[in-house]
Amino acid sequence: MSLHHHFEIHLPHWVEPFVGHWLNERGPALDTVEHRMLLAIALSAENVRQGTGGPFGAIVVNQETNRLAGLGVNLVTSSGLSAAHAEIVALSLAQRNVNNWDLGANSNMQLVSSCEPC
Repeated sequence: MSLHHHFEIHLPHWVEPFVGHWLNERGPALDTVEHRMLLAIALSAENVRQGTGGPFGAIVVNQETNRLAGLGVNLVTSSGLSAAHAEIVALSLAQRNVNNWDLGANSNMQLVSSCEPC
């Protein structure tokens, strides 16, 4: 057994086309909690429809710009990693996108999950 394993999490192929207009600077703003929750729920439903994981979706939104900073769907079963919960994936991608591991340093970030976060 090697202790030097490397793993990567990849969002399913359908995610980028599914949320493409929210990724676009000119796309619709996620300006209300209701809009944000609808997107998180839509991600969770599509994850089940596509057979790529459990019924969980999450997004991280910059509340100052109302733009998506990160998103995730449940990838536990498809990746074999217990840490691949939707909210952890969303937070991790947001950290990468804002180039800072400490999202708490930016109080403008909001996590929205389709279910109570683990």
